[in-house]
Amino acid sequence: MNQFRHSVARRVGRPAAMAALACALGAAPAAFAADNFGYSLSVNGGAAVSQGFQTAEDFLNGFDRAAIERLVSTYNEATDSAAFTASFRGIPVNLAFPTVGSTLLTFNVPTLGISQSFTGATRDASQQLLEDFLKTNGQDILSRILKEAAKVSPNDPIAGNPASMMGGMVANGYDASFTSQASQIISGVPQPGDRSNQLGLGLRFGSYKTGDVNTQTTTIPLSYTVRFDGDPRKQLVINLPFTYGTTEGAKLMNFAPSVSLRLPMNDRWTLTPTVSYGVTGSVDLASVAQMASVAVTSVYTIPVGDWAVSIGNMIGHYKTLKISIGDFSSDPDIANTVYRNGVLVSQPVTFLGGDKILEYSWVDTRYTGTALYMKWYDEIGLTLGTARGRDGLKSYFRAGVSYLYSAGSNGYALKFGYWF
Repeated sequence: MNQFRHSVARRVGRPAAMAALACALGAAPAAFAADNFGYSLSVNGGAAVSQGFQTAEDFLNGFDRAAIERLVSTYNEATDSAAFTASFRGIPVNLAFPTVGSTLLTFNVPTLGISQSFTGATRDASQQLLEDFLKTNGQDILSRILKEAAKVSPNDPIAGNPASMMGGMVANGYDASFTSQASQIISGVPQPGDRSNQLGLGLRFGSYKTGDVNTQTTTIPLSYTVRFDGDPRKQLVINLPFTYGTTEGAKLMNFAPSVSLRLPMNDRWTLTPTVSYGVTGSVDLASVAQMASVAVTSVYTIPVGDWAVSIGNMIGHYKTLKISIGDFSSDPDIANTVYRNGVLVSQPVTFLGGDKILEYSWVDTRYTGTALYMKWYDEIGLTLGTARGRDGLKSYFRAGVSYLYSAGSNGYALKFGYWF
C-alpha cells in the first residue's frame, strides 16, 4: 500500500504541482469540452490559437518555447507578451507574461480568488518558481485546486462521480455490507455443505458518460469472509478491490481495502459497520490523494413465500487525508456524508439447468458536504446466480448488469462474482 501510494505521489508530483499551471488554465473553451486539458494562447493581444490535450504531461510540455513557436511562429519571448486561458479539467485559470520583454509571470484562479506573481532571470525560471511554489502547496493553493476539481470536473479521480475513488468506496462498501448480505445467492441460512470461510473473486466493468466525458473502469474485487463458530451469521468480511480506468485517454487507478463486521440483531435484521482506506493516483490527470471512511449499514429481509425483499440503508463519512512525499504535499480537504439506500428483490427460477435466483435491485446514492460534480445518482440492476441457500453449495456464482443514471449522466456496469 505505501509503495503504491509513494510511487504514484512521486510520479504525479510535478503535474499536480503544475495543477496551477494546468489548472490555472481553466476557463475551459468549448473546443476543449472532451479534452482533459487545453489552452488558448494570445501573443501581444492578437487572435487566440487553441490546443487540447489528454494528459497533464502533454499539456505542460505545451508551454515551452518550442511548443508556443509551433502555434505562433513569430513568437519571441524577449520582445512579446503572452497570455494563456486554459482548462485543467474544468477549472478556470489564467497565466500570463503580461509585459513585453519582461519575465514577470502572473497566475490567477478567478473562482478561488487566487492571484500570485513570480519573477525569475528568464521566463523559464519564472515558471520554475511557480512550479516550486505549487509543489510545496504554497498557501494551500494546490489543495484548493484539487478540491475545486472535484466540484467542476466530470472525471475527477478523487470524488464527484461514480468512477472516482470516493464513488468506488461507497459502492464497494454497500456491496460488502448490503448486497452480499441480502442476496439469496450468496446469503441465506448457512448449510452443512458450505465452507466455514470463503474466498470471493470477481470482475466488474463500468462505462459512464458524465457530461461530455467518457470513462471506463475495470475493478477486480477480492474478498475473504470469516464466519464465527458461535453464530455463522456473524461474519468478518475483508475486501481488496483494485480499479484501473481510462477517461478520454488518461489513465487512473485506485486501491481501497475495507473491513466489514456483520452483526445479526435478529433473524431478519443485520447491522454492518465498515471501515475503509483508499489511495488513488493519476499521473495523466495530475492528481493523487488518500481517503478514509467509516460507514454503517442496516439490512432488513422480509420473506414473501419463496421470494425475499431486502431493504438496505447505509450512511457513511468519507474524508481525504493529507499526503506528503518529499517536497510534494497536498490535502484537498474533501469530506462528505453519503446516504445509499436500496431495495433487493430475490426470485427463485428453474431455467438454465437447476435452481437459480434472479434478483432485481434499485439503489439511490446522495452526497452531502463538500460540493461535488455529481450530488446524486440512481442505479437499477438485474442479477442471476446459484441458489446457494437451497442446497449448501461449496461454490456459487452471480452475474449481472446495472444501469446508472443522474442529471446529465448515465452509464452501465457488468459484474461477475465467484465464491468458494
